[in-house]
Amino acid sequence: MSAMAALLGLAWLAIVVLALALAGTLKQLRDVQAALVELGGQLGRQHVPESLRPAGGQAGVQADGQGTDSLAVVLLVDQLCVSCAEVVGEFVELAAAGLDTDAIVLTHSDDERWDVVRHSPARLVLDRATYHRLDPGWRPAVLAVDANGTVRSAVPAGSREALRDAVHAVAGKVTGRK
Repeated sequence: MSAMAALLGLAWLAIVVLALALAGTLKQLRDVQAALVELGGQLGRQHVPESLRPAGGQAGVQADGQGTDSLAVVLLVDQLCVSCAEVVGEFVELAAAGLDTDAIVLTHSDDERWDVVRHSPARLVLDRATYHRLDPGWRPAVLAVDANGTVRSAVPAGSREALRDAVHAVAGKVTGRK
């Protein structure tokens, strides 16, 4: 056997080994993707602490699996978010105007911009762990939370108009309005 034939055989052997290694890596990647999709579905159904649930809400379930209970509107804000201070002011105004649901502001750190919430009908909740667990990836965000502690929806609220639409959509679910 010549040296050239030996090198050619070794090169083919290396190609086969690399192909098998790539196939194994791709299988692991697909397994990780499937696990993340499953985890994402579980995060959407996760329950929140009592501090974010509607006060005095009684949980019930209709035939379609949807709750018949009250909903709380939870606004997620961050001190680094540029539009959060403006949106919090609008949220407090909506709460003061008399929402048919509980208004809660959730943040992970205390900031003087949230003082307006302390002097309003809305509740301020400082909870770093819950904030990071419920964070949908954008801020500000409006969550609808039922009395069972299930997050029913999460929508962005980057402007006053978007916040108003999201809050009224949640309030409409509570009262049956559209």
